[in-house]
Amino acid sequence: MVGVADRKLQCEACGEPFVYAEAEWTEDERLGLPAPRVCSSCHQKRRAARAAERAAKRPRRGRFRR
Repeated sequence: MVGVADRKLQCEACGEPFVYAEAEWTEDERLGLPAPRVCSSCHQKRRAARAAERAAKRPRRGRFRR
C-alpha cells in the first residue's frame, strides 16, 4: 500500500517503478543521503555480482601457511 507522502521512483537499471517510503526519505534527507536510483531487487543483484567478482579475484591459499 502506497501512503500519501510516499514517492514513486523509476529504477535506472530495469526501468520499473518502485516506492520510496516516507520514513525512508525523511531519514535519508536528515542524514543528507541522496534518493536511491535502483530498486531493491536490482540493488541485491548488483551486490551479489560484486561479491562473486571479489571472490573470483581472491587468490586461493592452502589451509596451512608457513
